[in-house]
Amino acid sequence: AMRCKEAHAPKAVSLLPLTSEVRGVKTCGLHWELQGETLTQDFLNATSNEPAAGLTDFSVSAEAGILAVFVCFSE
Repeated sequence: AMRCKEAHAPKAVSLLPLTSEVRGVKTCGLHWELQGETLTQDFLNATSNEPAAGLTDFSVSAEAGILAVFVCFSE
């Protein structure tokens, strides 16, 4: 889990697969949550997410593959 101080909540969170696919991706605490999805390098559909309303903590997990988590704190 990633914990952020309230004053430093991320503006955006993007998930990018570093392998051709990443299976079993789950997120918690983000506006658009994933529940075991497969992300691929061919179809980048997990970019520019944001913390759910009122939350500053979130978690990301994956069952297989290498996933990069990019966090933007300012615009």
